[in-house]
Amino acid sequence: MLFLKNRTGLNKIAIKVLYCLIILLYTSAESVFGEVDKSNISMLRDNNSKKESVIGEHESLTDFRAYKSNYILPVTFIDSYSDRQEKEVKFQISFKQELFAINRFHLFLGYTQKSLWQAYDGENSRPFRETNYNPELFVESPEFLNEFGQTSLIMGLEHESNGMVEPYSRSWNRIYVKMNHLISRFSIELKSWYRLPESEKKYPLDPTGDENPYIFDYYGFNELAIRFNISKLMIKTFGRYNPGEKNGAVQIDIAYPILNRQMSWYCQYWNGYGESLIDYDKSFTKIGLGLMFTK
Repeated sequence: MLFLKNRTGLNKIAIKVLYCLIILLYTSAESVFGEVDKSNISMLRDNNSKKESVIGEHESLTDFRAYKSNYILPVTFIDSYSDRQEKEVKFQISFKQELFAINRFHLFLGYTQKSLWQAYDGENSRPFRETNYNPELFVESPEFLNEFGQTSLIMGLEHESNGMVEPYSRSWNRIYVKMNHLISRFSIELKSWYRLPESEKKYPLDPTGDENPYIFDYYGFNELAIRFNISKLMIKTFGRYNPGEKNGAVQIDIAYPILNRQMSWYCQYWNGYGESLIDYDKSFTKIGLGLMFTK
């Protein structure tokens, strides 16, 4: 119980730090970012970038834009599958909506949904094995241009859960800070987070208690994504690692456009823990082939 009280105190401290960072960025925006040349910023952006170079124009409340990758993998193969078929369908839907902007700071509502579908398991009525729901609210800073490229900062609050009942329910909430840096066709993104603590379960199937108390052992506290384009070919690698527990994961995405369109052929490779919340403490290797609609 003392541990939970200490974590509650850390929770309050983290929220205060996040609030102070937002105020600091807001009050210093004009002096730090006021003289950035937007035309130079847009020149750094790759034509296939998933993010707009400058977000300055008014957006309607129905003008959703792509956020994270949108894709479908009609066939994926896993190397160990004692509790499932080796083949399944995987797809992800992700979008964001700007709510308002103040002094070149932009508040967004984002939503990402990732589904794992046992579509080839006809004997068991082809069930959806799991769907992860990931809404978030985040503030994006103005973009700072210097001789080393372009940098922006994102701070947000997100929830992720799988919508199941005990004992298969999984969920967590976290505050995060994310830094993006872009140099021509190369980009790097570092995300760090603090998990908002939950109370300990009073009994094994307690729906109000922490459903995955050891998720940090497998997810750690940070993740790093590196992306670069070689002509039309896009290669992106994503990874996270907990050095104390020696657990981690890596994902490699390779995409190539179809007839110069936004849609691309897509190959995804996964190795490690936490492909989805239900598998946060399971490690395996998986590869899938399909289509990517936005990068």
